[in-house]
Amino acid sequence: MAAVVCNGSNVEFRDNTVYAPTMGPAVLVMSQAASEIRGNTIGPVSDNAYPGQGVWAYLTDGLTIDSNVVTGMIDAGILVWGSANATVSRNLVDQCHLGVSFEGTSGGALYNNTIDNNTNSGVYCANLSGTLTARNNNITNNIYGFCWVDSSGTISSDHNNVWNNTWNYQDPQGPGDTNTVAAGAHDLSADPLYDGARHLQAASPCINAGTPVGLPYLGAAPDIGAFEDWAKALAGGGAWTGVADAQFILKQNHPNPFSGRTTIRYQLPSAGTVSLKVYNITGQLVRVLADGQRPAGLSTVSWDGRDDRGRRVSAGVYHYRLVCGGGQQVRTLLYVK
Repeated sequence: MAAVVCNGSNVEFRDNTVYAPTMGPAVLVMSQAASEIRGNTIGPVSDNAYPGQGVWAYLTDGLTIDSNVVTGMIDAGILVWGSANATVSRNLVDQCHLGVSFEGTSGGALYNNTIDNNTNSGVYCANLSGTLTARNNNITNNIYGFCWVDSSGTISSDHNNVWNNTWNYQDPQGPGDTNTVAAGAHDLSADPLYDGARHLQAASPCINAGTPVGLPYLGAAPDIGAFEDWAKALAGGGAWTGVADAQFILKQNHPNPFSGRTTIRYQLPSAGTVSLKVYNITGQLVRVLADGQRPAGLSTVSWDGRDDRGRRVSAGVYHYRLVCGGGQQVRTLLYVK
C-alpha cells in the first residue's frame, strides 16, 4: 500500500514530507498525464526496515518529478514504470537500492539529478524504448553508474559526471557481457567535491560544466547535479565572492535557528533594484521578501516561515539570496518547529 496515491491528470503534489510504508511506495502516481511531483522529502520512519519506493510512476505519461529528496528505499528511490516521456530533474536520491529506475518506458529525460551512494544502480534501465536523454547528472558512488539491461532503446549520456561507481557504464551480467552505455563526449569522471548535503564545494569540477536543458541556472553554464552553484558554494553560510562593492552586505538572520519570525538585514552602497528571496535546499523558490527599488543604506525585512501562498514551510535548512546590480550574496538559515 502507498502512503499517498495520486490518480488523475494535471495533479500537483508538492512540498510534503512523506514516509514510505513497508514494502510499498511513499508516493504512487497512477494512470496520470501532465502531473507534477515536486519539492517533497521522502524517506523511511525509524522502525520501518523495508520501505519500498520513494516515487513510483505507474502507466503515467508526461509526468514531471522535480526537486525531491529521496533516501533509504530498499527498492528504487524513483521508479518510472510503463510510462512515456517522463522528466526526472533536480532530485537528490541516495542510500536506496536503485537510484532512478526506468522500466518498460518510452523516451524520457533525466536532468540535473544527484544520484549518489545507492547500493546497486545509480540509473537502471530495463525494456527501454526510444531515447532516454541524460544531462547534467552526478551519478556517483554506486555499484553501477548506468545499468542498462534488455533494452532496445538508447540512452543518450552527455555532460554527466559518472564517477567512482564499480562499473560506470556497464552491467556485467556475466563473462563477455557487452551491455554498455556510451560515455558522452562531455561526460566527466571526477570527484564532485560534495559537502555533507551533496552541495558542491567551490573547487568542484562540476560547477559550470553542464549544458542548458531549459532549467534556470547561474554563471556561464548549468552546474552538474541537483543544486545550482550559488547554493552549493555557500552551504556553510558565507557570502559569495563577485560582489562589486564592500558595502553591499547581506547579514545573517537573527534569531537563527528560529521558529516564529526572523529578521534579515542588508546594506546597499547606493539605491537600486533589489531582489531578496528564500529558497529551499533544492533551489526551489519559497518566498519573495523584497523585489523592487530600495534606498542606499541599511534595510530590514522579516520572514515568518511561510511561503508565497501563506503556508507554513517544513522545518529545515533554507537559503536566502540578495541580488542588486552586479552583486549577489547568499546565506543559510534554519527553520524549526
